[in-house]
Amino acid sequence: MSQKKKKSGIRKVAWIAGFILLAALVFVAAKKSDPKKFLEIASHASPRWMGVAVALQIGTYVCAAAVLRLGLARGRSTKRVGLLRLVPLGLMKIFVDQALPTGGAGGTILVVRAMEKQGATQKSATRAVVAGLFGFYFAYALAVALSLIVLWMHGPVNRTVRILASLVGIVLLALPALLVWLAHVSQSPPRWLRKIPFVGSRARLLGKAAADAMKDRALLAGDTGLQLAIFVLDSTTLYAILHALGRDPGPVRVFASFTMASVAATLSVLPGGVGVFEAGSILMLRLMGEGLEVAFAATILFRGLSLWLPMLPGSILARRVMS
Repeated sequence: MSQKKKKSGIRKVAWIAGFILLAALVFVAAKKSDPKKFLEIASHASPRWMGVAVALQIGTYVCAAAVLRLGLARGRSTKRVGLLRLVPLGLMKIFVDQALPTGGAGGTILVVRAMEKQGATQKSATRAVVAGLFGFYFAYALAVALSLIVLWMHGPVNRTVRILASLVGIVLLALPALLVWLAHVSQSPPRWLRKIPFVGSRARLLGKAAADAMKDRALLAGDTGLQLAIFVLDSTTLYAILHALGRDPGPVRVFASFTMASVAATLSVLPGGVGVFEAGSILMLRLMGEGLEVAFAATILFRGLSLWLPMLPGSILARRVMS
């Protein structure tokens, strides 16, 4: 069996496992909730607030595109690429990062190739994407820290949440450390690294891009702010959906709930954190005082907008880049 077929088989198994977990979650929620109440909540959802939620999700793609645009602008060595032309790439990267759980790095090479096709040089495109990765890690760390503060203020943080946050902290330290190491070995990458399919041939370029990005503090600060804005827009999407369902939750608490659910999804090996994110989101919303029916409906609607709806255009864009 070829390496490509083996990886494809593993991904299929991971998706199946995620769907089984999600089905189990739906079954448990259905058993413990009142179906009539759930239908009543769903039928009275506000179209206006759902429209706001859709607009906020579009905002995440614009921010992802702005990360790429900022990196290109700071590079000053590439053909000018407009923000609107980069929005589809922002959508593709967000989709691929969810479909291939690799700590935000899943869409890196694909986006670099797509930017090259739009006129960016390989060097400037790689630098822009690698700088965006640094910004993602820094923003994630800030989001987790702020969420823990919110949870401490709301009530004692239980042991499970502390363990999850600690594990994410390790991941957030390990991945930037890997990029820093790449920067130090960029002149002569190890032989084993050069043999890794799809990445090995660009190991030296990735290392140089990481070294350049670390020297540009303004770029790292801008990317961190934009990546943090994506977290805020995602959590505000969940907040708008809760409003659509007739609830009036505190936006800061919703931000903490979303971030902790994302923590659980990040630590899972399942693509998109399917089943894991949903369970984490429902649990956190329940801890924040929402009823099971509302927590379940809000989570499913959010995932529909953030994961399932962009799946078709995201996969089409990714296939075009790989062809």
